[in-house]
Amino acid sequence: MCKSRRRKFDLRYSRSRLHLPIKKIRRFALGDYILGTGAECSGLMIPPKVLEKYYEPESKKENYAKAVLSSEPNSCLRKQIGLTPSLKELTPDDLAFFQAKLNALGSDLEKRRLSASARLEAAERTVTSNPKLIQRTWSKSRVGSYLIRNMPPEEEERFVTWAAIEAEQYDAAEEYSAADRRGIAELRELSWPVEREARP
Repeated sequence: MCKSRRRKFDLRYSRSRLHLPIKKIRRFALGDYILGTGAECSGLMIPPKVLEKYYEPESKKENYAKAVLSSEPNSCLRKQIGLTPSLKELTPDDLAFFQAKLNALGSDLEKRRLSASARLEAAERTVTSNPKLIQRTWSKSRVGSYLIRNMPPEEEERFVTWAAIEAEQYDAAEEYSAADRRGIAELRELSWPVEREARP
């Protein structure tokens, strides 16, 4: 066999060997990406806040819900690509396909984020116009009852209303965060393009 034909045969054989673990490479790369991205892009890595004084100015409060909703999903999803070394093992076509899917996911999550942000901004109006929301807040729990037991009536009312607003904002952020993690986790079910077999 001449050298040129031998080189072509070796190249085709190597490619066929490389195609054997392609499913494993894809599965590992996806799992690696999902593990870090699901936590980072959904706000799961934001530490829970220490209960601040409810009467502090809004500018001084560290609002958990706002922190969760401040992260733009498209930007975060793209950033995580560079932080996932195993994605470099994908073929250029696979990586391009994966990035296209991330763009679609990012667009969907951005719509959810904007909807949740609007709910967050409307939380005060929502609570003050619906007293039932105040009744179901954690301020009516044992912890809440303990915190307000020695408060004057006016201060108690302010505190309970504040807690209900916080709960409404938290719910908005948590629903978005859960949808974010769910969307990222569903990447495991990604239907990859059919890989053409290399022929010797």
